[in-house]
Amino acid sequence: ACGRDAAKTGANSAESHAPGTTLATVSGYFPVRHLITAGEMLGGTLVTLHNLHFYIDLMGQARSHIEAGDFGPWQKAWIGRYENSV
Repeated sequence: ACGRDAAKTGANSAESHAPGTTLATVSGYFPVRHLITAGEMLGGTLVTLHNLHFYIDLMGQARSHIEAGDFGPWQKAWIGRYENSV
């Protein structure tokens, strides 16, 4: 989510991230919600950096499991954890 939608969904909260990932960009930075609702560009920038970090980390994990030959089981387990966390 981005912009005002991110503020409504709590995109900057620690509870909104997928399990097994880190939130180096936004974790613990509570003013992000305020920045987004106030229409400040910094809020959207921080949420974008968080989303990029999430996808880069996810693709790194997927690549490692493809190389290890266990992508199928990892993918099913990851999706199960993700669906239970949102």
